[in-house]
Amino acid sequence: MTTFSFKDGSAAVVSRGELQQCEDWRNAFRDCCKDHRFYEIIEDSLANDFEYQYLILRDLAGNVRGIQPFFFVQQNLVEGIRGGVRHVVDAIRKKFPKFLTMRVLMVGCAAGEGHLGALALK
Repeated sequence: MTTFSFKDGSAAVVSRGELQQCEDWRNAFRDCCKDHRFYEIIEDSLANDFEYQYLILRDLAGNVRGIQPFFFVQQNLVEGIRGGVRHVVDAIRKKFPKFLTMRVLMVGCAAGEGHLGALALK
């Protein structure tokens, strides 16, 4: 777990395994049509293409105020290109598989809209 401190609280980057130890995870999306189980299903279904993590936001008293899912994906920068240029890129990728790809950070959900799992004060 990596934790960052801010003026009004802290943020911790955690995996789903660590997140499931947090009691607030089950309540974070309770006001949404798709609760925490939706994010778990998406992570299990798309595990090969996406690297999922979660941000736990705490206030100064240590209370969880929100949980924000986010993920990384390796974006192919020449996905829509055909012809000679694509053949050259494909040949280079045999030696350098990540050539003309970019690791992209996305906040929310990999399938559909995403929400902040906000929690009310206790």
